[in-house]
Amino acid sequence: MSLKSSNGREINENILLTAT
Repeated sequence: MSLKSSNGREINENILLTAT
């Protein structure tokens, strides 16, 4: 998991993709 986004939007999308 990479925490590169400061707003957390990219992180949220990554979580959704990983949860699928």
